[in-house]
Amino acid sequence: MKSKAKFKVTDTALQLTEKINRALAISIDNAASKIDPNIGLSLGPLLLSKWRSSATYNSLISGDLNGKFGFYKGTAKDKVDNILEEAAISIKVAYVGTRIFKTRFKTEVRIYILKEDLLGILESIDAVIVSEKGVTLEWARWLLTRGDEIVVDKYRFYGKGGLGRSGRGIMEKGLSFKVPTAHSGVRGDNWLTKVLRTFIAEISVESRNIIEQAIKRNL
Repeated sequence: MKSKAKFKVTDTALQLTEKINRALAISIDNAASKIDPNIGLSLGPLLLSKWRSSATYNSLISGDLNGKFGFYKGTAKDKVDNILEEAAISIKVAYVGTRIFKTRFKTEVRIYILKEDLLGILESIDAVIVSEKGVTLEWARWLLTRGDEIVVDKYRFYGKGGLGRSGRGIMEKGLSFKVPTAHSGVRGDNWLTKVLRTFIAEISVESRNIIEQAIKRNL
């Protein structure tokens, strides 16, 4: 006669749930802690497409800002794109930790898209324009950090086709010049961050997918 093995579960349903939850949390925590900080670079193409679809980008390339900042003809696109690519490669992912509760757990992973001080962007050679007279025009700093402040005193922009480096106008004496309010910004609230906020839902979904796939690969 064959003997039958008998098993007796001594834990309550709640105790079993807690043990399973803890084991799963430890496994996820271990996988999340191994996430490569640079996986956030996968977000780059999405962010670049959103920045390039904005009104400010179009104005820099072939509109009002192109003339007012005095880009040399044909140079704006390369300069602006290089600035955006600098912003895109600054994306970092950081594992924060896992908190375990009785029947659930919470794993926190953060994505940092733009540095608060815009380091790397404002220091780029493409963030400035050097005039024929050797004057440095910090167009990116004006656009992203100076808000509605006067950036050039006692000169104003006179728009007329065929004039100036851009072929869109020149600076002439009188009044002062500041970045148009429709495009101006300050640290933490400028063209780049405003676009991110506009598309935050789409960016959040993509970020979540990138992180979840990274965790699955590490399990």
